Amino acid sequence: MKKSSGHPFTKFGVKKSNAAIKEQFRQEKRKVKKEREAFFEQKKAAERSAPAGKPAAADVKG
Repeated sequence: MKKSSGHPFTKFGVKKSNAAIKEQFRQEKRKVKKEREAFFEQKKAAERSAPAGKPAAADVKG
């Protein structure tokens, strides 16, 4: 039987605290939220600047 080199309990290494795990999750959530908000802001800006191809339903009388 061969002895393993190194520390035998490395698998039980430093564990993050629950607060640190939660904070990491919150930061990821904020990042996704900002990206989503920026995407829809660009989409709105593109719609505002695009020429109106269809007349509004209120303007069309049948």
